[in-house]
Amino acid sequence: MNDKEFLMWLKDRLHFEHGESLSVDYMLKLQAIIEATPEDKFTPNSVASTWMGFEYSQRLRQAP
Repeated sequence: MNDKEFLMWLKDRLHFEHGESLSVDYMLKLQAIIEATPEDKFTPNSVASTWMGFEYSQRLRQAP
C-alpha cells in the first residue's frame, strides 16, 4: 500500500467507521495532504523506539 492509498484508507475509516464529518478542518487538511501526495510515494513500515535505555528497530514490511 503506497502512502496515498493509506491516507485515503485513514480518511475513509475516520468518516465511515467513526462518523467524522468530511467538512471539519482536520479532514479538509487530510484531503489536501492526500491530493499533494505523489502516487509513487511509499514509506516503509518500521518501528524505532527506546525502551529502558535500549534502542531497537523492527522492520514490519519491505518496500517493493
